[in-house]
Amino acid sequence: MKESKIVQQWKKEAREEGRIEGETKGRTEGRAKGRAEGRVTTLRRNLLLALERRLGSPLPDDLRSRVEDQKDAAVLERWFDRSLDVTSLDEARAFLASTK
Repeated sequence: MKESKIVQQWKKEAREEGRIEGETKGRTEGRAKGRAEGRVTTLRRNLLLALERRLGSPLPDDLRSRVEDQKDAAVLERWFDRSLDVTSLDEARAFLASTK
């Protein structure tokens, strides 16, 4: 059975609407992911700067690696708060060992 021209047009429009919705959703998700990654990058940078100011620069590789490997913004925020009062490398190692 042959589809009528109106059914063919509806299918074409539905495919186009689906394509547009998919592109829009993909752009929205991509922007959100980019913002989250940018936030984590900024938190890492600020944490490293705070630690360097408190403890001296350059930081030991183990501390720098621990910060650079962390992907959770909430953990980085907690670490940053603690970094403002840190007085020794051992103290920094202790709180950087914890994700709580």
